[in-house]
Amino acid sequence: MTSRFLVLFDADNIAGFVFDTGRLKEIRGGSALVRDATSPLRIAELVDLVDDADKRIVYAGGGAGLVRFSTKAAAEAFAHNLRNTYRRSTVDGSISVAVTETADDDFVAAVDAAHVALRRLKSAQPQVDRQPLAGTHSAICVSCGRRPVQTIYTTPADPLCGVCWTRRNADDNTHQHMQIGHTGANIRRTTLVDMQNTGDDLARAFLAAALEPSWAAAWLPDTMDELGNISRPRNYVGFLHADGNRMGEHLRSFLHSLKGKPWIEAEDAYGAFSTAIAQATQQAVVQALHHVMAPPAKVKGAFVPFDPILSAGDDLVLLLAAHHALDVAARFCTVFESEMSAAATQLGYTGKMTTAVGVVLAHAKHPILQLQRQAKDLLRSAKARVADLRRRGKDVSAVDFEVVTTAVVRPLTEHRRHAYQLEDHNQGLCHLTRRPYTADDLSRLLDLGRQLKHGRPTDPTADPDSERRSYPRSQLHGLYSAIFQGYDQAKLQGARAVLRVNSAQRSLLLTFAGAFDAKDDFPWSSGDTSLDDEITTPITDLVEIFDFLH
Repeated sequence: MTSRFLVLFDADNIAGFVFDTGRLKEIRGGSALVRDATSPLRIAELVDLVDDADKRIVYAGGGAGLVRFSTKAAAEAFAHNLRNTYRRSTVDGSISVAVTETADDDFVAAVDAAHVALRRLKSAQPQVDRQPLAGTHSAICVSCGRRPVQTIYTTPADPLCGVCWTRRNADDNTHQHMQIGHTGANIRRTTLVDMQNTGDDLARAFLAAALEPSWAAAWLPDTMDELGNISRPRNYVGFLHADGNRMGEHLRSFLHSLKGKPWIEAEDAYGAFSTAIAQATQQAVVQALHHVMAPPAKVKGAFVPFDPILSAGDDLVLLLAAHHALDVAARFCTVFESEMSAAATQLGYTGKMTTAVGVVLAHAKHPILQLQRQAKDLLRSAKARVADLRRRGKDVSAVDFEVVTTAVVRPLTEHRRHAYQLEDHNQGLCHLTRRPYTADDLSRLLDLGRQLKHGRPTDPTADPDSERRSYPRSQLHGLYSAIFQGYDQAKLQGARAVLRVNSAQRSLLLTFAGAFDAKDDFPWSSGDTSLDDEITTPITDLVEIFDFLH
């Protein structure tokens, strides 16, 4: 029987590579380097360099892929070229490439063996602890703060190491032409069109779905301050990190469902399923952004209210205007589930596929590396919520979020334990938050929160000016403070919050409370949460995001 050779590859620690520096241009450039080095077009070019009559790309993109060859020499030549190309393109990045041989006509067993080989390669990699390197006659890169300076970018005040220079140069190379800034000087600015022209599939899909031409002309922000200037409240930004739940398990389950099928048929299906995951992520974020965000102003120098930092398979990182972040997260989850359900049905897979999202809302001066770490912690928390609900028979997506107001931040679990847990002598442990939320509950929190903030008529025929309908912020803040003072104090203040307002405002508040099982013991609820029957409240979450509801 004829042997086949599979080459399975996966870029190592993509997020760690991209966020090796705290500057937005270098981060965006690092993401572009990974995307370009593993794009379907780049992989096709490397495959074409190899002489093999029966070679095929099963799937590629987002830092990973699978390629089949008929000879060992061809497979190893491709693997060698891929490692060198990736290293040369990224300077400091690495990629794991496993070459496996099979003499059986069993695609499932062959892919299983390839994944085992790839895991062994990754686990055998040395853990590199990069320390700052400098001497009497050297200086440290102003971007990463670790490697020695090798070149000056534009001015003596901008000395960069070779890695950061390559990243920034990659971002600069996306510009089609010099653009005129507000001061009249020529400056380099990146647009979504530039990203599309350099092979960014997310930018291409977003522009294809855009109805307004202003999306194509607007600039991507180069700094957090530029993004903060168009946020509400001003000078805040949102950092969103999404990742599919149990995607490895779903891939293995689908792979094993192909057992017994002819090699080519199984290969086609597996490639289609792998591609569908990336496409579902892409379509979900595109639809979410268009659904939530209004087009930029049709003026020179208008900014796009988001920056697609990383999109690799089911992994997504976005930097966006603060008042859009939670709405985008909720919508993303809903659309992802819908897109994956349609793709899975078409391919004959019955498992439900969900996602998890972590969102940080923080001041634009907050270090982006801290935002990335906090978002990752929130993502883990959301995944834990998903796993807990799945054990209860509910397979849903979840979102966790945090509004950061201090420069020094504790680890999430420690922070939640110290700031959001209260031991009541009668009721026991009270959780002063309802986070993480399912995607549906988050949408409900946002919608009902807006109704409280802006008001709505309880009677469609009523005079809109007859009484004030937006709920008093002072009452919410009084209730927020009382929650941290104890169970009984919060219930007492909750009664005041219900009684000391007009009928329209009372109706809004009770509707909100009822949506979260908090009507009977307002503001406390003990509904179906990941905390079993322990007491929680959505009021603290509402108050903390109130300024971001528009």
